[in-house]
Amino acid sequence: MADETGRTDVDLEGERYELVGRIARGIGHDLNNTLSTVTTFADLLLAHTEPGSPAARDLAEIKDAGVAAAAIVRRLQLFARPGRHPAEDVDVAEVLRSMEPLLARLLAPNVTLEARSGSACPAVHAPRPRIEELLVALAGAARDALPTGGTLRIEAGAGPPLPGAGTPSATIEAAAAGPSVGSRARGDPFALTSSLVSELGGRLEAEPAADGGGTRVRIALPGGGEQA
Repeated sequence: MADETGRTDVDLEGERYELVGRIARGIGHDLNNTLSTVTTFADLLLAHTEPGSPAARDLAEIKDAGVAAAAIVRRLQLFARPGRHPAEDVDVAEVLRSMEPLLARLLAPNVTLEARSGSACPAVHAPRPRIEELLVALAGAARDALPTGGTLRIEAGAGPPLPGAGTPSATIEAAAAGPSVGSRARGDPFALTSSLVSELGGRLEAEPAADGGGTRVRIALPGGGEQA
């Protein structure tokens, strides 16, 4: 669907993610400086705290949280970085696990994320940021499709080969369950997701869930990289 300026849903979604990328690049540096201060002072205090004491355990928790937050910022900066990224053998299930905290934050507070890995997932030879972008787009689509809340279940696994391929595909199955799935006023909430899947040489199928309680999306990406 196009608006009065001729821009399609994919164009508008692309502009939104470009804006998010600019914001992420702008704040990433400041966040890293702040988190570095947190972890540095936690280390200094730990050096003057009795090992094994309640205070030492609390300081260790603070340091660990700072390190984990810095890792999330680094992934966000990588995702937002412009330009081309080299293709590599990507374990989609590992990417899903590592991005679970970020994906949960992208959803509305009343949407619950359940992420898991099923059968052994074949590696996909692609730029890792493109797989991350696909998962972010999938979470964004679920957020838009569940305005009154619900559950997003994402599972990475293995599936039959795509047409013309001789190796199993890597699959991402997402089920958006809630009372308002599909009620979004403008276009298809999975339009950007579908576009990204096509760029990766994969296939996307969306259909109502078997129990009639939402939408199920199945993504198949060409396997062929070495298993991680």
